[in-house]
Amino acid sequence: MGDEHVGADTLSLPLPPKYYLDYTDEATRTATAPPPPAHRDKYTCFGAPCDLSQSYIKPLSEYGVDVLFDPTADRLSELRRLNHATLAEFISLVNDMSKVGASDPAAKLQRLELLFTNMHHLLNEFRPHQGHETLRAMMENQLEERTTMTTLLRSTYATAKAQLVTLAAPATVDLDRPDGMQAS
Repeated sequence: MGDEHVGADTLSLPLPPKYYLDYTDEATRTATAPPPPAHRDKYTCFGAPCDLSQSYIKPLSEYGVDVLFDPTADRLSELRRLNHATLAEFISLVNDMSKVGASDPAAKLQRLELLFTNMHHLLNEFRPHQGHETLRAMMENQLEERTTMTTLLRSTYATAKAQLVTLAAPATVDLDRPDGMQAS
């Protein structure tokens, strides 16, 4: 890395790549700009290495956690099933703890932790979809705001133009009136 990249990891936004300097107005107008660089699967963002070829959300089995849901089944029905199992396990834990001389609750707590981990993983699998939908909604809002602003600007422009046309019309002066204006 050269001296110009010192402290680049602490910037709020990453530095633009150096090849952007090749895309001047003159180069794009005369079609002498080079083709864009090839797509890379690995890059660094805010100092953290990122790899697009890997899955964003790793399966639970890679973390050594038992999978309690069917990966091919409907996610919503699996979340409901895990939620019911969590409630049943919690009620069982409370019942066991309310009895005198109850067994150790560690096993039930471990089972609850496993259920919550599986539910959390299923919810995290919805995150990319949620991000796409949020971005789509934001873009629709921006489009609506711009359309409204454009309509407002056009109506303001038409009003101002009409007023200018009215002001530009030759005015006749009535010399008999004290203010010098024409009588309406």
